[in-house]
Amino acid sequence: MHGIYKLVKDGNIVYIGKSDSSILSRIMDHTQEEKFADYFGSEIFYFEVKNSTETTIYEKLLINKYKPILNVTDVHDESVDIPFEEPEWKPFNIQEETERENQEKVEA
Repeated sequence: MHGIYKLVKDGNIVYIGKSDSSILSRIMDHTQEEKFADYFGSEIFYFEVKNSTETTIYEKLLINKYKPILNVTDVHDESVDIPFEEPEWKPFNIQEETERENQEKVEA
């Protein structure tokens, strides 16, 4: 699944990321990164896109729109004023997604 996800803590978007395979795997990767330690337990939201090109475009547009504190490499000082319709974010449940991915492995 290609998708974009965001971590929200205390109503603030603290990180926007992308995944071209498993959002769950990407989120679990972040648990190993020290800069995310204070943000474990954040709310997670996501939306799906069609391909890796869309993940890259949406990620960069959203990072520049919200400037999350944990996204440091893709934030630009200049304002990027490219109009786009932001897709609807859906809640991401780690436990449910883990169970779904495990079930898919059993069925494969």
